[in-house]
Amino acid sequence: MKLAFFLAAVAFLLLTGCRRPSQVEVSLQPYTNIPPGTVVIVQMRIQEPREMITTNVFILEGFTNGSVVLRNTYGLLRRYPGSMIKSIKRKGAANHR
Repeated sequence: MKLAFFLAAVAFLLLTGCRRPSQVEVSLQPYTNIPPGTVVIVQMRIQEPREMITTNVFILEGFTNGSVVLRNTYGLLRRYPGSMIKSIKRKGAANHR
């Protein structure tokens, strides 16, 4: 009886998608409290011949499957993997107390 209950519980967890978050999802967790529609300043790592950091202003649209969805100033939606994100800050957040 206990074995049947255990197997049913494991099957339920597998079907509902219960899993450990990936390292990329964990790295994005500090930013998930920023609400969608917020203007943010994002620093990204770009791996060209050598690593480079870029800074851009976006509108945060949300987070999905270890990536962040951002809208640029032209209105285009882009999805960036969490491994590219160095930091996300609300625009003007440093000036407010």
